Amino acid sequence: YPVVASAQSGYVDFVDNTRSEISHIQFERSLEKTSKTKTVKIDDILSKKIYKKVKIAKIDVEGAELFVLRGMEKSLSGHAIEQIIVEINSDCKNYGFTPEETINYLRSFGYKLYFFAKNGKLQKLNSFPENKKYINVIAKI
Repeated sequence: YPVVASAQSGYVDFVDNTRSEISHIQFERSLEKTSKTKTVKIDDILSKKIYKKVKIAKIDVEGAELFVLRGMEKSLSGHAIEQIIVEINSDCKNYGFTPEETINYLRSFGYKLYFFAKNGKLQKLNSFPENKKYINVIAKI
């Protein structure tokens, strides 16, 4: 789908950088070149009954995680997605929210949150680490 996953269907100004890992929804009044890009809710895609259950979803959207998750509300509440790997990025402040809001949003649907500790094992996530720019979180039902 050549679209941006978001909290609502419509259009956003999108910075499409040649390095995909820094492409992002425009925030504030950036001087970067943008293009109008269609947005969709993941719920709208999944509601077409193409997929009854999703075993795993990966979200890495450079700080706009909560937008994507809000567009998955029905899927999250119905536990249609068993596991989610989401990079929670402190750049979410550019969009007006905190890493803790993203963490609490996932928990509100009953997901248990984990991260990979230095020893490579999954460890329960209590809160977003203050000394990190981002952390990969595994959310499981």
